[in-house]
Amino acid sequence: MDRLSARDRDAFQIAAVIGQRFDLRLLRHLMAAPDYTCVNLIADALAIPEGDDFLFAHALIQEGAYSSMLRPRRRELHVRAAEWYGERDLTLCAQHFDRADDERAATAYLRATAAQRSSLDAAFRLAARGCEIAVMRSFA
Repeated sequence: MDRLSARDRDAFQIAAVIGQRFDLRLLRHLMAAPDYTCVNLIADALAIPEGDDFLFAHALIQEGAYSSMLRPRRRELHVRAAEWYGERDLTLCAQHFDRADDERAATAYLRATAAQRSSLDAAFRLAARGCEIAVMRSFA
């Protein structure tokens, strides 16, 4: 990571917040760099293209990049990712609000649950997490 340019290091860390698999459109949005490409991350064997997305070459690489960031920065990026997912993917929206410890997480999980009518198991897991968050916040 130390060998990366400042711009690639920023992209690398932001991608780690997005997850093991990351979407270039979201990465560009969070970086405020509409022209960014992952060429150097690929060349340094940190990321692998997979369809329209990219994957970290290994989970430990993602975890290392993620843990190298200060907590407030991670929270800010999770909130921005959640807002970007908004109606695009209700589950990912909820998960990013959750990781940011944002007060909107419980409601986001409930919205994602309602959208999971076709998968009862997924709906149950999402509802359970939303309830956990609501209960934790009521005791905080």
